[in-house]
Parts: sequence; structure tokens; C-alpha cells
Amino acid sequence: MEQFVGRKLLFQLCVLLISYGSSIAGDLADVYQAGEDNLTVVYQEGEGNQAQVSQYQVRNRSDITQVGTANRVDILQNGVDLGARGNLSGPGPRAELEQIGIGNTAQVGQSIGDSGYVDLLQSGMGNEALIDQKGKGQTALLQQIGNENYAFIEEKGSNHYAVVGQFGDANFLDMKLSGNGRFVRVEQTGGMWAVIKQGK
Repeated sequence: MEQFVGRKLLFQLCVLLISYGSSIAGDLADVYQAGEDNLTVVYQEGEGNQAQVSQYQVRNRSDITQVGTANRVDILQNGVDLGARGNLSGPGPRAELEQIGIGNTAQVGQSIGDSGYVDLLQSGMGNEALIDQKGKGQTALLQQIGNENYAFIEEKGSNHYAVVGQFGDANFLDMKLSGNGRFVRVEQTGGMWAVIKQGK
């Protein structure tokens, strides 16, 4: 019996969710995974959809794609060697990612919309974050706490607003802003290296 339970934990779920929401309320995808080598893939199309993913332990991956209006992604990962990817397209998307552990990677891309919002928090060692926003009225809030952090943020559009805090060792930031409203605040402690380009 113990052998069976052990083997069952080794082969954790691969969750694939596809939804097409046409109502204002939209669809909700709520996924919880605990164990090793889990994978969640969510595709949502329509208006007012929401994806909530919670993953714990080792080598878990989450891949969320949303196409439509006023959609939202919430990803929480706690463990080691975690990966999260969110691809949102349409007006009014919102993405919030939280990774707690070691060796995590997060990537968020928002395009073809009027307003984008990203709130990303990473805690641990060897973190990497990539954020790419296109459209109008973007906001990117990024906080990395730990060692060997790397953050890339690029916003193209009109009303930029980016607040980045990196705490720990050997931080690196490459930020590119183009458009009109630019506001940038960067705070780094540790190795600290920042490259910021604003304008055309």
C-alpha cells in the first residue's frame, strides 16, 4: 500500500482546462496541486474569466492563456524549481503571481488591450521574472526578495507605471519604456545593476 501511494505521488496531475465564457460573469478555473512534476494548462476565451492556480512542492509548472475582456490570473507557487507563465490578450487583463521558494521563473505577457496590470512577487534564490506589456495604461509592480534576481520589464503604450524592488544579492534589471506617461521607481540592494531606457 505504501508503495502504491509513493508511485501515485510521483505521477501527479496534468490539468488541461479550456473554457469559452460568453456571459458577463465568465468562467472560473480553480486548480490545486501538491507534489512533484505537476502541470496546469488553462485556456480561457471570453469575458470576465478567472484562473486561480495553487501549486506546492517541487518542479511544478503553470501555463495560463486568456483571450477576451476583463480576465484575471492568480498564480501561487510554493516550493523548488517552479515555473509560471501567463499570456493575456484583450482589454482590462489582470495578473498576480506569487512564487515562494528556490529557482523560480515567471513570465507574464499582456497585449492587445487598453489597460494591463501585473503584480509579481518572488521570494528565494535564483529568481527570474519577465514582464512584457503592450497597450494603454499599463502598470507593473515587481518585488523580488532573495539572491541572484533578474527582472526584465518592457511596457509599450501610453500610461506607464512601474515600481520595482529587488532585495538580496546580485540583482539585475533591464527596463524599457516607450510611450507617454512613464513613471519608474527602482530600488535595488546587493549586486545592483540597472539599465533603463525611456522614450522612442
